[in-house]
Amino acid sequence: MKVMIVVSLIVALSGTVLADNGSLDGGFGNSGFTLVPFDQGGQNTDQAFAMALQGDGRIVIAGSAHVAGSSPIAPAGGEMTFQAFAVTRLLADGGIDTGFGLNGRQTVNFDLDGTADQAGAVAIDDQGRILVAGTAQSDENDPLSFWGVARLTPNGALDSGFGPDGRVTFAVDENGLGGFTLLNDLLIQPDGRIVLVGAVLVELEVDQQILAVAARLNPDGSLDTGFADQGIARFSALPGSVPETLAMAVSLTDEGKILVAGSVTVDVSGDSNTDLFVTRLLADGSIDSTFADSGTSRVAIDQGGDGEDFAYAMQRDAAGRILLAGSARSDGLNQDMVAVRLLGDGSPDTTFGPGGTGHVLVAFDLGENLRDEAVDCALDDQGRIYLAGQAARSSGADAGIVRLTPGGLPDPAFGNAGRVHYGLAGISDETGAAIAITRHGQAIIAGSAKVAEPDNQDMLAMRLAGERIFGDRFEQLP
Repeated sequence: MKVMIVVSLIVALSGTVLADNGSLDGGFGNSGFTLVPFDQGGQNTDQAFAMALQGDGRIVIAGSAHVAGSSPIAPAGGEMTFQAFAVTRLLADGGIDTGFGLNGRQTVNFDLDGTADQAGAVAIDDQGRILVAGTAQSDENDPLSFWGVARLTPNGALDSGFGPDGRVTFAVDENGLGGFTLLNDLLIQPDGRIVLVGAVLVELEVDQQILAVAARLNPDGSLDTGFADQGIARFSALPGSVPETLAMAVSLTDEGKILVAGSVTVDVSGDSNTDLFVTRLLADGSIDSTFADSGTSRVAIDQGGDGEDFAYAMQRDAAGRILLAGSARSDGLNQDMVAVRLLGDGSPDTTFGPGGTGHVLVAFDLGENLRDEAVDCALDDQGRIYLAGQAARSSGADAGIVRLTPGGLPDPAFGNAGRVHYGLAGISDETGAAIAITRHGQAIIAGSAKVAEPDNQDMLAMRLAGERIFGDRFEQLP
């Protein structure tokens, strides 16, 4: 009798029982998704590349937007359109948080001599301040750039306690003049220092080389000169050769060591071969030679003949194992999502993937342009693995999400054999650029989508149905 009463009570209080199968959560935004247009510049190209969740459930999304305004290189007395860091914040239910910035949006440019500033990473510190990092173009007529970092207060204003005015820029090339650079990820250490990773092109006597870069800032935005070479570490994943090393993701071990992941490309008999890699740095920025092979673990999937395998994201699980997400060439021109798991020492995890290979490939194969890529990953509290990215069509793409079991197999309870792709009504070319799991077990995906006109692109956020029981969201209270 008591059981019947409890069941009846649950049914009575439930507005909707959400299926944990990859469907969109109709209680979020507009039928499961929210579009955020900045539309401040003539090109109306607004893109999201990174996301962070606040403790209260609000969602911070960062990327770039074209804005119109004054610039050091604008004609005297005039304005121009340029690309700036763009940050928006959503409420937990997907509505735009109008108490943030200007109507829920904030843009930041670095007032250099370029027109293209682009944020690639975002994080929230223990005071609720928002760190946004990317590249700041230093020359309108040349794609040279500095690394740029801005810190916003919880309400979206520039934080005057960071750098001279809430913004800092610095060069990561050896000449200190700005260069061909990328900034792809950041983390905040427990002591408040900020680690940034990316890549820089360097000139050699007879060649060029792309090096991975890790930089560390103090909490006030100044370079931490006790880290590597005056705050900046530049390294190759394959010392002694001339490869291209792109650092895409960063994570911190329990001991305070720094994991840097990405892709490394070398020439093999005249053909390029690209593999995934993880390098571990000591707290002072030097390479930890006790990790894997002299500090670097290199992973080759190499199932497609030319070995184009890329890592774009990294997570560490509760056991200290290292999860990489990216794409791998499976055959011909076909690129599939890939997940790789390493043990804490950098060796392959033979309990992961089909047959204990240490990796798993997942294909959507929606059209002739078969380029499926995972650009971010997340873990839920059950150890399940989410991959987010794009599922390519013959023309355009859908946002593609994969869920794997803790053992690295597609989860049959999620979508179609562990895969879901979303072609949303009224928009096209959706991409998933970032994914995070709420404390209630729901996946939030941030990305971009084209709206109405081919040149009009907006930021996009989606929430997947999770395991919420009560329609009044009573269980979501702290």
